Formats: sequence, C-alpha cells, structure tokens
Amino acid sequence: MDIAAQDLFLKSVSALYHIGFAVFHIFFWKLFSWKKSLQKANTADRAVIQILNLCLILVFFFFASLMYWIPNEVLRSNFGLLVVGFLLLFWVLRFIYQFIFLPQNNRLVRALNLIFFLGILIHSVIFWNLVSTV
Repeated sequence: MDIAAQDLFLKSVSALYHIGFAVFHIFFWKLFSWKKSLQKANTADRAVIQILNLCLILVFFFFASLMYWIPNEVLRSNFGLLVVGFLLLFWVLRFIYQFIFLPQNNRLVRALNLIFFLGILIHSVIFWNLVSTV
C-alpha cells in the first residue's frame, strides 16, 4: 500500500477510533450508573467527573474532526506533526494510566488495554509517515 492510500486509510481509522470513544463516553452515565454511584461523592467531585467527561467527549470529536475535515493539513505539514504527536502522546499516556489506576485482573480492563494500545499503533504509523515526509 502506498503512503497516500495508507494515509487515507489511517485518517479514516483514526477518525472512527475517536468517534467511537466519544460515543463510549456519552454512555458513561448509564454504563457506570453515575446517577447512583456519584451520589456517594461530594458535590465538587461529582461535578468534576462529569465536566471532565463532557470535555473529553468534545476533545474526541475534535480529534475526529481534524482527521476527517482537514486531513491534508494534518497528514502533510508541521502542524500535522504536532497534532499527531499529541494524539500519540495522549494514547500512550492513556495506556500507561490503565496500569497505574485500574486493577489488571478484570477482563474489561484488559480489553480496554488492547484498544488503547491499538490507538498507539494507529497514531505511531501516522506519526512516522509524517516524520518521513515533512
């Protein structure tokens, strides 16, 4: 697969990856029974958790938008190198945080580890393609 076709494929995969996470986070209230479980938290903690989740949803849609709406700027410029480098760093750190903050004896956590690692792989390839062309 040539670089142009690979770029087109990977930008689509990246956009869908981030849309998937945005949708996943939209369902956090239901998935984690936040209405009930957050009642145990104090008002500030309850607010911060929900506000951060809402902001993260926006960030994921923003990441997807960059890849979908301005792929040439992202995949063929110094600006893109910065953006994709940040995306790569984001997913590397998210993967590391899994091991710091969550017990690894849970199948769902291990599945998420693989999904986060996939994000690292996707954005590593895009990043290295950029490094070789910019």
